[in-house]
Amino acid sequence: MNTQPLVSVIIPNYNHAPYLRQRIDSVVHQTYRNFEVIILDDHSTDNSMEIINDYNDNKHISRIVSNEQNTANTFLQWEKGFSLSNGDLIWIAESDDYADVHLLEKAVAEFNDNENVVLTLFHSQLIDADGKEINTDYDKRSPQKKTTWNGTDFVRKRCCFHNSIYNASMTVFKKKAIEQVNPYYLQLKHCGDWAFWTEIAMQGDVVEIPQKLNYYRQHNNNVTKHGIKSEQAFFENAKIMTYLSEKLKLTPYQKKCLKGKMSKKLKNAKQSQKQLIQEFPDIYDGKLLDKIIYTIDKIFDFSSLEFNKQ
Repeated sequence: MNTQPLVSVIIPNYNHAPYLRQRIDSVVHQTYRNFEVIILDDHSTDNSMEIINDYNDNKHISRIVSNEQNTANTFLQWEKGFSLSNGDLIWIAESDDYADVHLLEKAVAEFNDNENVVLTLFHSQLIDADGKEINTDYDKRSPQKKTTWNGTDFVRKRCCFHNSIYNASMTVFKKKAIEQVNPYYLQLKHCGDWAFWTEIAMQGDVVEIPQKLNYYRQHNNNVTKHGIKSEQAFFENAKIMTYLSEKLKLTPYQKKCLKGKMSKKLKNAKQSQKQLIQEFPDIYDGKLLDKIIYTIDKIFDFSSLEFNKQ
């Protein structure tokens, strides 16, 4: 790879006006300078476009695209960004997050040092809507020193039961790897990122850098925050885990353990059902989680699923 690869930074936005300036500034001020920025607005109803247009003259901004209609699909916005990008590397910089200015510099160095690297992964500091740090640490059980994983081992150990790449902003990856990604992820409303990252990771090496250079914002409009509690998310989880069990050629015993973990997760969710009903009365009627648990054996039969079809 060229010592100065072009990085395409994709900023997909929808109604994140309060956070946009901090996000865009944290990108355009990166210490690594060979990058372009593609800003995609999914027909925001706030003043996002007013803020975005303030950056029209910045030399790094290559494209600003505003949809005439809202797609309600983050992953379709990703796809649009990929099609418009010119870089060897991609960074999806979510519009409500921000980054340390050294993130790209450190990421690019890993690709330059090892041509087999397909994805670099940083740890994240959680912040609230006001930018204050949250004590919750999603990376406390992750390696605390830089680790180079074989991509398949990374998926087997870190992404088989849950998605260790919990925020797109924490990764930089090779654009050419997208060609081998199963497009089924575009149909997954809640877990498409999980499917996408596993497909990218298994194409080479993954470098995990235990520095919190990504700032992952938690707020009321956070899509992930609501999605993990929905019925559809549970079903998508089961489908992805089933797909991975076949992709990774897990043994019958390993499959049984995976199924047991999923069932435990669902039962724990059932115990919290009263709280879920209070928080999401339009989604939970008191019977949906019972329905999911009842049908988990059918979902988790490890047979051929739609996910396996191109």
